[in-house]
Amino acid sequence: MYVIACFGVISAELQFGFKENFSCAHAILTVKEVLNYFTKQNSMVTLAALDISKAFDKVNHYALFNKLLDRSVPVCIINVLVCW
Repeated sequence: MYVIACFGVISAELQFGFKENFSCAHAILTVKEVLNYFTKQNSMVTLAALDISKAFDKVNHYALFNKLLDRSVPVCIINVLVCW
């Protein structure tokens, strides 16, 4: 199911990032509940997590924006990233 988030953007109800009144705690609770459900069913559960929070800080932004331009990403989108 999809819900309207801030600024009228439509997102999935299980998306927690960048949404008003949601935090990591909501995502962690969801993961715990899913894990509990499957372990109670005696299913094997494999979980992988990737923290890329610092990745954008290590990127050469000039090169990134040029690559986006080369791939025909609309300039208005690139401008949002530049100002962000």
